Formats: sequence, C-alpha cells, structure tokens
Amino acid sequence: MKNKRDTHVENGIIGTPIIECASNALRFRLKTERIFEGRIFVKGFAKAEGCFINGFGKFTETGIEIPFDSACRIDRERSANPRGIFITTTIVVSFHPLFITGIDRAFRVKCLYFAGEQKVQMKLGVHNLPPNLQRIERMPMPICRYELLDGGPFGPPIAFATVGQKIYHKWTCEPVTTDSSFCMIVHSCVVDSGLQEFIDILDRRGCALDSMLLTNLEYSTDLIAGQQTQVYKYADRDTLFFQCQISISAKSHNSICPRPDCINPSNKESEQKHPQQPPIIVNEQLNVRNPRKVDVYDFEVLDIVDVSSRLQAIENFE
Repeated sequence: MKNKRDTHVENGIIGTPIIECASNALRFRLKTERIFEGRIFVKGFAKAEGCFINGFGKFTETGIEIPFDSACRIDRERSANPRGIFITTTIVVSFHPLFITGIDRAFRVKCLYFAGEQKVQMKLGVHNLPPNLQRIERMPMPICRYELLDGGPFGPPIAFATVGQKIYHKWTCEPVTTDSSFCMIVHSCVVDSGLQEFIDILDRRGCALDSMLLTNLEYSTDLIAGQQTQVYKYADRDTLFFQCQISISAKSHNSICPRPDCINPSNKESEQKHPQQPPIIVNEQLNVRNPRKVDVYDFEVLDIVDVSSRLQAIENFE
C-alpha cells in the first residue's frame, strides 16, 4: 500500500507579517499558530535558488530575504508623485511542503523608495486579510561629494592650481549602512566662470564632450568615479566652478552596475552652446536655478544628487 501525505493542514498566520525594505533586499517575516512545515517563496519561483525557503518543522517563526540582485521576480516601477521607485513582488506562504492548499496566503509586498527624502514606504497587500498595512521608515542614501585632487586619485584636495597642472576629478558616494547595494553614474557636468558662462563637459548620459576639458570617466568601484585632466581657465576669469549630478540606483539582478557606453570625445575645442537651463547647484556662491532634464537609463534611479567643486586657476606664461 502506497503512503499518502496528508494534505489537510491545520495552521495559520498570527497577526500581520513584518516586512523590511533594506537598501539591497526585501525581508519578510511571520509567526504561525503551529510549527511551520511548509514553504515561503516568490510567486513563480518556487524552486529557484534564493527565491524560496523550507520550513523544517521546528519553529513557529520564519521568514525570507530576497536580494534585489536575485533571480526572483522583483518588479521596479518609477513613481512621479511621490518621486521615487516602487519595488514589488508577490510572496506565497504555503503551509504544505508540496501542495498549495486553501489556507495558504499570497502577499503582494511593495516598497517605495523615496528619492531625495531618504525614506522608505512599505505596503503589504494580502488576500483575505486587511490590505491597509503601511509603515514609514528611514532609507539612508549614500552621501556624495565632488573633489579636485592634486596629481591623482589619492592626492590631497586642491583649491589653487596653475594652468597646465595635472589634477584629478573624483566623485565619491559613501553608503551609510554596511549592507548597502547602490550604483552611481556621474552626468550633466558643466564648468562656469561665475558669470553664467556654462560649458558642458559631461552630457546627460555621463559621456565626455571635449577631451581637452575632460575625458570619459573611469569607475574604480560601484560608487567611485574619476579622471585626470590638466588645469584650464577662462581668458579673463581665474575661478572655475564645476557642477555635476550623480544618479543613485539600486543594483540590478546581475549585481553589475550600469555604465554609460561612450565614444572617445573630440580633441578639438568645444563648440557647445550654453545650456538653456543650468542644473540645480548646491553651492552658496551660486544661485539656484531650474534643473535641466536628465536622461533615464534602463536602471531605476532612486535619487539624483547635485555636487559641485571650485578651483582657482593661475596663469604661468613664460
């Protein structure tokens, strides 16, 4: 006589499952009435590695962590109001180790990562349970800076330099938490004399426009970019104001940060016209103006940071 597994399971969820929207993963925890012997998995990925967890019949508390770079189905949708990005997935709690039964529940979990405001809104929708679950938590975004360094990437910060001297432009975003999993792209960079004489040096995709001013950036890590160049100046102005934007995104499913696909910039002098709308600049010495539009890649932007730096250039003609 063949053994048959009993598909009648007497169990259920106590209270409301707990969700946590981390910087690089979504965490889902719950407590059951009896020892949990079933499975928790992302809908459609019941057997995919990293997308499910089995209950071993020992505990009444269990949960699953789903990294954003996993193979599970995690949908990303940009939101204009509020400004941010929704990260959504469906988690199934099955109380039987093999079959879907009538007491199982499917939870639609949604995390809203706010851009700029650095907080996360979490929503949880579930069949046969109240759908009005919502919580607000702080979401620490990386702290970004733009530095001009003497000579190379490890040189000291520099505020004064001679025309022709080698300096290094360095953009760094430092994550606040240890489990951070962010990407960055530097783009929309301009140089200005302080008299609204704006010249583009990086376009909206992050590509260099004039190799005499700046060549395409090199990304040494996910959150560090830089490039060496020589000091230049306007004919009748000694001060240069450099202004850029940095787009912050969560890592994609393959854990590889996207990078702009750039061609080598021209060696001839820049023939650009002044942009009609300079970007927002975080610099007390410059007026805040209307932001220019930023091209959006196939990655999902969580935040756009405005950074700036300043250099006093001195002529040294022989």
